[in-house]
Amino acid sequence: MKKRDLWTGVVMVLFAALCLLIALVYETPMSSVLCGLTGGVGVPGAVQIGRYVKWSKPENAVEYQERLDQQRIDLRDERKEMLRNKAGRYAYLFSLLSNAVILFILALLDTLGVIP
Repeated sequence: MKKRDLWTGVVMVLFAALCLLIALVYETPMSSVLCGLTGGVGVPGAVQIGRYVKWSKPENAVEYQERLDQQRIDLRDERKEMLRNKAGRYAYLFSLLSNAVILFILALLDTLGVIP
């Protein structure tokens, strides 16, 4: 694996530690947001460091190379590429439609005075 992956994980864990420290030391209305950032950034950073450590070991080199080869094959397969494009299109349309519906419902609730 690349050293960049390790450093990205380290920076994420350090940022999470900083957020946790600020949330615990200072009592602000943003403390809950900072605690959420701690988990949301710290856990993926720790997982990334763990992956780097696992795949950097010499006994895992052959398996890691096989995984890279399989990923290269999967990225160039025309059928899988078509399915990825189709899935992306459907996900985009679903999010677009759901945002429009949510916006309509919130505007309706605001008009009726349910939302102050």
